[in-house]
Amino acid sequence: MPYLFVYGTLKRGCGNHRYLKNAQFLGEAEVEGYTLIGVIIPYAVKAPGCKVKGELYRVSQEELEAIDQLEIPAGYARVEVEARTPWGAYKAWMYAYPERRGRCARESYNCE
Repeated sequence: MPYLFVYGTLKRGCGNHRYLKNAQFLGEAEVEGYTLIGVIIPYAVKAPGCKVKGELYRVSQEELEAIDQLEIPAGYARVEVEARTPWGAYKAWMYAYPERRGRCARESYNCE
């Protein structure tokens, strides 16, 4: 089963988390080499020296394909990253934009 790193609306307590209702939550994680852009709906872009904080899940192929249907039409690409946790690093998928489209960078995204 693949791993998925999420940082925005797919996180627990956020609007699109329903896509992960059956996924196994593994814990908090971070990905280096990216930053978040946007205020209302964040998106990750490559940014050397930066990192994005988020959550790591083990998902089924069906869950991943359903999330593809949400994210890819919105302009995201699914990219392979290394998600680091306190207990180790995992090769995981993450959705990112191919280029920066906004002005505001945020270290993390909270839905509360």
